[in-house]
Parts: sequence; structure tokens; C-alpha cells
Amino acid sequence: MIQNSTALFSQKNISYPMSKVIGIEGGPGGGKTTVLSTIAEQLEGRAILLSEINFEPGSPWKNLPLKDQGDIYLRLWIERMTLLKTVQDPHICFMLDRTYFSNFAYTYALDALTGSHYYPAQVKLFINNILKIPFEKILIFDVSPEIGLQRRQLREDKIPWPWSQLDFLKALQQFYRKELPQFGITNVCFIDTLREKESVVATVKREILNVIDEREKNLVSYTLPHETQIKVLYSFAKKNELGDSCTHVINVLGAPTLYFLKHSLQLNQEHPVFFNNNQLRCLITRYNQMACSLKGSA
Repeated sequence: MIQNSTALFSQKNISYPMSKVIGIEGGPGGGKTTVLSTIAEQLEGRAILLSEINFEPGSPWKNLPLKDQGDIYLRLWIERMTLLKTVQDPHICFMLDRTYFSNFAYTYALDALTGSHYYPAQVKLFINNILKIPFEKILIFDVSPEIGLQRRQLREDKIPWPWSQLDFLKALQQFYRKELPQFGITNVCFIDTLREKESVVATVKREILNVIDEREKNLVSYTLPHETQIKVLYSFAKKNELGDSCTHVINVLGAPTLYFLKHSLQLNQEHPVFFNNNQLRCLITRYNQMACSLKGSA
């Protein structure tokens, strides 16, 4: 349990970003990826989906102990949120497929399952490095642990430990319902994912549109990749065992992007690259330069 976190958050002056940020959270088997990929296509140019942070194939971090992995994930999330703070544009709305709260949920549930004490240390790291970055809204895909696990088993997913443990999944759900409010987060909406997909998509889309001004539109255009470039992306995905794509090619700050289950790919000077924080930094730098140029010529 976090003690007096809201008071801690209010002790420092935070420069709030003008860009809008919506966090998407939830346990496995809640249909989050399916719904988000649909909405990303429907709202292209108005809400930019940023894929979740995962270790890329061949990453040396995969072999580290769980605690060390968790610390790295948290630092990567802190870095990503810090980068988003530099986008001073009210026309930009980012939808984050998971946030640093996913990391907290994981360590919270791992402590509950194993009796470890990773979670308090991670909260301390969080408070020492970055305080509350304002989310316009956090959407939590809520599904019972039993149903979520059953859905993944029916899909014949490879479920690694501890995600295969029901007690872990129950603690994960408890984090979102009981612990998340301790961070002072109030603008949270729980999404019931037991309904039909179309109904869930409509609900999530409505919640996002409530954040986005009807007049707002991402000003960054892009050129659709030609057939050869698309083949290069799919060949790269196959080589790295990313599975089937979840979307068609979508504009992310001017970069053609193809989403998969755990990663997304972009073209950088004709070469496929994983979307990660380094790539995001390059895209934001380019976007800010373009925005300054447009303001100067206005």
C-alpha cells in the first residue's frame, strides 16, 4: 500500500504537456489488443496508438532476473512518458497500450504470489524519478482472471509463468481495483469486456472521443509504403517471429507503422525497425522541428 502518495505528488511543480495522453490497462485475455487495433484504424489521424514496451527479440535483458527486468521496464516507461511531455501540441492525442502502471501491477501481483518485496522498491524509484504525468483518462479492460486465463488457453497461447497462475492474475486485478486509487488517479474508466466486441469497441471509442476535440486532427501526413516495402516489413516480422499483424499500416507521427501482438514495426530510411523509445525520440524531434517551422511561416 502506498502511503500519502497524493501528497508526495503535489510537492513538486510538474510542467504538464499540451498533448493528450490516454492510458490503456488491463489483465491478459481482456481483448485489449484486438479492440485497440480496431480503434487505431478508425481514429487514424486523431488518436495515435503507441504499442506497449517489450524486450525485442535477441535482447540481453530477457535473461536477467525478474526484479532487474522490472526495474528496466519501469525506467523505459519513465523515459517514454518524459518524451511525451516534450510534445507541446494540443492536436496530438496518444493512446498508450499499457503504461508504467502495468509494471506496478506486475510487481504487486508477483509479491502476492511469491512473498517477495519488489513493489515498494519500485514505487520509491518511481517517486524519485518522475511524479504524476497527467493522463486525460485511463481505461482498464476488466475481465475476471478465470475468464481471461480461459480465453488465452482456448487461443492456445504460450502462457509463461507467472501469467499462468490464477493467484497472480487475481492479484493483478486487485491492483487496478484497490491499489491504483492510492496513486491519486481519479479519471479511471473500467471497461466490461464480457460484452460483444462491437459493443466494447463502441464504448472505448466513445471514451476516447470525449477527450479529443472534434476539430482536432494530427497534422503530420505520411506516404503509404509501396508493395515492396510492405513485403520487407512482413519478412522482418516473420524472421523475428512476431506472428500475424493486428492492423494495416497506420500513421504514427509521420512514420508508417504495422502493429503486431507485442511489437510494432516502422520503416526508417527503407529499413524496418522496432518501434521503441529511441525511435519515438527521433519522431518527436522531427515533429517538433516541423511544428516550429509551420509556426514560423504562419
